[in-house]
Amino acid sequence: MENDIKDIFLVEFIGLPGAGKTTTAAKVYTKLLDSGYRCSVRESMSPGNESSIIDRFIYGIYFVCSHPLKVTKIFLLSLYLKKPSKFFLLLKVFISQFRNINNKNIHYAIYDQGIFNMLLYIGGENTNWKKIIKIYTKLLPVNLCFIVLEISIEKAIKRAKNRKLKRHFTKQESDKRIRKIYSKYNENIRFLLSDLKNTPYLNLNMKSELDYNVDKTTQFLSKLRKT
Repeated sequence: MENDIKDIFLVEFIGLPGAGKTTTAAKVYTKLLDSGYRCSVRESMSPGNESSIIDRFIYGIYFVCSHPLKVTKIFLLSLYLKKPSKFFLLLKVFISQFRNINNKNIHYAIYDQGIFNMLLYIGGENTNWKKIIKIYTKLLPVNLCFIVLEISIEKAIKRAKNRKLKRHFTKQESDKRIRKIYSKYNENIRFLLSDLKNTPYLNLNMKSELDYNVDKTTQFLSKLRKT
């Protein structure tokens, strides 16, 4: 029997590039599975389970035709953020999450690169994060929670160089420009956390051992289901 979507916890890992979102999320996913929980992850985190480009395209067309109101609300969200150019990207990420969660018999949906990770890049100082969370949870009525991975901007830039994460930016963007983008992201995390009321979150210090952070996160998520 399938779970009601309202019983699912959507776990969004947020933090600067190089903070360890994917590594930590993958280990938490495995540990939750080992503990008997049913989980899903972003497709690219689950080798062998990725759908083809054609399948994703067909599902995208189906979603747009079947859920015009959701599509309209996502467009209005992009207008609210004053970033209409990001509409199709927001829609793409949302459709991916919707497909991965809707009608699935799972306890947790774990995302290292979810929609809020993107919103934190495009939001501004005056963004009402309470309003955005309200809009999102109406579009996808799940239990939302955040795992925040803290890392300094300097360390993130250093890791970006080492891991060639600068491919996410144009060649013309200097370290100064990247530092500005990262600073805005970190500020938006602070604004987001200060706006949270009923949305649980957990801060992880990346100076701690990975296994410690994985255990801490797993215990945090397990307790959420019991409250």
